[in-house]
Amino acid sequence: MVSSTNREIHAEIYFNKDGTIKVTRNYDDSTVNEILITPTGESGKVYYDTNGNRITLDTYELAIHLPVIGNIISDFYDLFYGQNRNLDTIWYSAEDARVTTGDITLNYKTRDLDTVAGLVNTF
Repeated sequence: MVSSTNREIHAEIYFNKDGTIKVTRNYDDSTVNEILITPTGESGKVYYDTNGNRITLDTYELAIHLPVIGNIISDFYDLFYGQNRNLDTIWYSAEDARVTTGDITLNYKTRDLDTVAGLVNTF
């Protein structure tokens, strides 16, 4: 149900909102990307089709399922921080012991060169 200031609209919109959370990886590959318009109810009015048949289902519902939107954002965070979400991208001095030891996760500071955060920390 979508609410506005003056009325409520029955609608279903799914875009994998959890995929927009930076701290944890949330990827939905089980929901199909689709936009549906389906007859779901009756308004009480009487309608007839061109053959004279009575039509009772005259209320339609819009359903939007696009998990790809949240998945794209989750993929971006994977690229930037890695799937483990090492969020620290603080720059360190070249003489800092964390830089020179070669441990890619020393003190939880990623140096994984497959991520943007790792490149920033290593550089």
